[in-house]
Amino acid sequence: MIYDIVNNVRKKRPLIHNITNYVTATDCANITLTVGASPIMADDPLETYEVASASDGLVLNTGTISEKRIEAMLCAGNAANKKHIPIILDPVGMGISNLRKRAVKTILLKVKPNVIRLNYSELKSMVNDETNVHGVDSADCDSTQNVITLAKKLSQKTGAVVGVSGVSDVITDGDKTAVIKSGHKMMKLITGSGCMLSSVIGAYCGGNHDNLFNAAVAAFAVYGICGKRAYRENIGTLSYKINLFDEMTNPNLEGIEIEYR
Repeated sequence: MIYDIVNNVRKKRPLIHNITNYVTATDCANITLTVGASPIMADDPLETYEVASASDGLVLNTGTISEKRIEAMLCAGNAANKKHIPIILDPVGMGISNLRKRAVKTILLKVKPNVIRLNYSELKSMVNDETNVHGVDSADCDSTQNVITLAKKLSQKTGAVVGVSGVSDVITDGDKTAVIKSGHKMMKLITGSGCMLSSVIGAYCGGNHDNLFNAAVAAFAVYGICGKRAYRENIGTLSYKINLFDEMTNPNLEGIEIEYR
């Protein structure tokens, strides 16, 4: 399944529209290129409807949210929904401010995302309306089952595939659930590792419109195994990040383990 998902992206070279945050925009564009898709980073409301209409996938990232970006996301999301283009929502820092809470709630109300990619802190904020004291960093969770329960609840509420990054990644459509253990602890030390994963999901979904759950699972699995293989003994964070890009460009898919529950 993963080989098919990966190869479809390289064959189709989908155009992925990213409305992402300015901290990680370059990295998100480059990681999209590594998997064989083409990125376009357009965030002005005057053009996002047109750009999204011409794209194969749309990624909405609230990392540096503003009123103008909310408007841009709604315009793009409306176009993507009309064209049946998959939308990935990354609610970065959900719960740390009222603006972010309002932005995410407005997007969920007016746009139908197909995939929601988030960490455990953001998941708790979305499901339980909690204040997220961890900001954009994920809080640790000692129970994979607790993550699954919350993720299923969010999936059933929104109709979206929900992917939760953590020590064990959890991906669910509210019925089927995949658990993946991979990656490396250094991924938490590079800015934008989650944002880049959302862009990879956007690329995989953009090349596999008819198989979004498996596309999301494949994205987590490939990104995780590449994150694991990017580590070298005594490596620094910059070298690790470069290695991650190299691994994603020519991924070795051997050793991926997915548990379905």
